[in-house]
Amino acid sequence: GIRTGVFFGPMMPMISDRNIEQLFDKFAELKVDLVYVDRLNIKCGNWPSIENAVRKNYPELLKEYNEILFGKNSDYYQLLKKKAIKLLSERHLNFKMCY
Repeated sequence: GIRTGVFFGPMMPMISDRNIEQLFDKFAELKVDLVYVDRLNIKCGNWPSIENAVRKNYPELLKEYNEILFGKNSDYYQLLKKKAIKLLSERHLNFKMCY
């Protein structure tokens, strides 16, 4: 058969991970061969457009986005990485973390 993969990214804090368990369940149900997981990367001047989208659609999250993406001590993505690895492993999914 044809090998299949999913690129799950960029993970938008508090948006993409809201239903992460159900999403990974679906990947397992579909027998996806490989899951790539990546975080939201702020680079090449992309923050203004991301900020505008968050402000327009999720204004209540804007402060948290600034803390997660620009705060010196934010461990949000490291905790999310650990959670994703645990959930993917429990579902016996092959995966690669891109961060």
